Amino acid sequence: MIVSINLAETFNAGDNAEQREIGNFARRLEAQLAAGGQYMPDVILLQEVNAESADTAADLISEYLYGDAGSTAFRVAVAPAAGESSVFGHGSSGVRLRRESAVLINTTTMKDGTGLSDERMYLALRDDQADMRHPEKWAWNHAATHRLVEEDDTGRVVVTSVHMVKSKTFKKFSRGTYKKGQWGKAIADLQAEMPTPTHVIAGDFNEDSTCEPQDEDAGLSACPMSPLWNQLTVQRSYQPAITPARKIDQVFVESDHLVAADWDRSYKDEVMAGAAAKKTFADCDDLWVAGNGREKASTVSPGCASQYYSDHAYTWALVAVAP
Repeated sequence: MIVSINLAETFNAGDNAEQREIGNFARRLEAQLAAGGQYMPDVILLQEVNAESADTAADLISEYLYGDAGSTAFRVAVAPAAGESSVFGHGSSGVRLRRESAVLINTTTMKDGTGLSDERMYLALRDDQADMRHPEKWAWNHAATHRLVEEDDTGRVVVTSVHMVKSKTFKKFSRGTYKKGQWGKAIADLQAEMPTPTHVIAGDFNEDSTCEPQDEDAGLSACPMSPLWNQLTVQRSYQPAITPARKIDQVFVESDHLVAADWDRSYKDEVMAGAAAKKTFADCDDLWVAGNGREKASTVSPGCASQYYSDHAYTWALVAVAP
């Protein structure tokens, strides 16, 4: 089983210091997936984390899924950068790279496979600074790739955790959608370098399956499918696991290896159950992002305090692997 989640745990010091919501996520995984041993995650793909929050996620997920505060079942196999800003490096034009995708593996079921060198595990998703609407802000992200082998050596899988910037961060929206098609090809090419029957690409793509209304000005109004989705599902043999297909948090599974998949459909409703008058999910999210969730979340709703873990809902896919 593969789980993917944008945890939004890397933006500022207050948010990094308050990581109770990661515990909420771990408890929710245990209650919804792992209870009774029905679906114990083998791989968890993280986005918007730094080294510290990725380590915290591994520790808390190990504790709650295995019922042992000392458990080290999950470990960080591909780590994001350390520190508040997750700075990995700078491009020649000075724009900052944000390496904030990570891969956690369940060491009781999976082990490292022969794959890419350490520096090639991270694929920069970048564009020229001149094309960005606000070049002083983050313009580049990274995709983290890893090859895994089942502990009993019966199956192999290549996974990539992806976070792409929004197309609207480009001066021309169409430039963003075009670049995402190129990035999708680059990720698929990288996965293909590690021959195995099963390849999975998952994360926060900030891209729907069809062309956006903003593309109409670029002459793409007749475009039935975004370049990213075309690259993965038409030019390659990946299939989207999560429906409806327009969901930006997606799991792409190559060929016919998808068994089942879903996303945390009731998440936002449960966060907002019993909410105070005129309070919204955005109010809850703002508190946690600012690092005030522990003290003030209950002023929004009981679920904001006990259920909130991100502004995204996690996705999961059960995948059949082969040797």
